[in-house]
Amino acid sequence: MPQIIKKGRVVNDDWHIVAEELAILDDEAGRSSFVPKHGDKYLLPAPLWNTFFPQFLGFSTLPGLLLDHQVELEDINVAVSLVPIIAIRFSSFMDGTGFSTGALLRERFSFSGELRACGAILPDQVNYLMRCGFDSVAFNDPHSVTQYEKIQGQAVEQPKAVATDELINNTRNSPRNASLSYQGDVSRPKTPFQRRFGC
Repeated sequence: MPQIIKKGRVVNDDWHIVAEELAILDDEAGRSSFVPKHGDKYLLPAPLWNTFFPQFLGFSTLPGLLLDHQVELEDINVAVSLVPIIAIRFSSFMDGTGFSTGALLRERFSFSGELRACGAILPDQVNYLMRCGFDSVAFNDPHSVTQYEKIQGQAVEQPKAVATDELINNTRNSPRNASLSYQGDVSRPKTPFQRRFGC
């Protein structure tokens, strides 16, 4: 089972991405080669989500949405309010559009489910993704998980549980302070200075 980074920890990924070519209507009767199974979790590309969503109405877990990083979010507004997870596919680590798309989903569309970045992502971009509202990251290269762990200096199951305010007050000079940001972000718009002094 592939591994992902979720909330700063390495965990197994139990979501299956459905490739568009597997779900193409492939006979005269309009049947598809994709048949969802109860208990499995699926991420569907945006063009397929409307087609296959009704098949999941009796399932315990609704399908998630797999988006291109340049998607027009207004076109999927209904789906955003229903899905438990949205994955944004990055085509290049140099393209920052996915970061903006994630932030918009959180701030403008009030998406509260799991927000995942997947595709061409570098391990040292994970903290920036989290600041834009992402919960999880799925790398193209499985070795990137190990590289991420080395960057973070943490073991596979060690939670990243130290609160930002605790870091500010107690560990200003700690080498583990690398992920602390003195700017606001999607989850905490106020800077640490503003929080500390009640601005």
